[in-house]
Amino acid sequence: MGERVSSEDPSIRTFRARIERSGGTKRPRLRLPPEATEFVPSGVVRLDLGGTVYHADVREHDGGLLVVGAFDNARLARSPGEGVNRLPVWLDDVGLAIGRSVLFDVVVPDALYGARPPGRTTVYDVIEPPRSSLSDIAASLEE
Repeated sequence: MGERVSSEDPSIRTFRARIERSGGTKRPRLRLPPEATEFVPSGVVRLDLGGTVYHADVREHDGGLLVVGAFDNARLARSPGEGVNRLPVWLDDVGLAIGRSVLFDVVVPDALYGARPPGRTTVYDVIEPPRSSLSDIAASLEE
């Protein structure tokens, strides 16, 4: 098993994200504060929700970032109509709704992020970022 790190560890950078309605729908999304753009890339990232790692679709919007869903794999995150969005399920499970906030942790920049309810701590299983040569190969295979 790899390294584990607590959300209280000083190496973890935490942002308060707002849960909001996605357009005119009832689907929730997370709006990260503008300062998070320095630490969170747009695109598909790994996101730990309650101990399960999903692939999240992060999009730039109005100078900030939106997490619009969490899916079982990277392909589904890029094609959200095909898979189950685990973000609303997780929000229901932890009792959070639109209008509330969630803590968004930068566990390993460019490799792993996490979300948790305010006031709660968690422990993350650290995922190391792949070497660029491996990530380039993986990206070409996914296309």
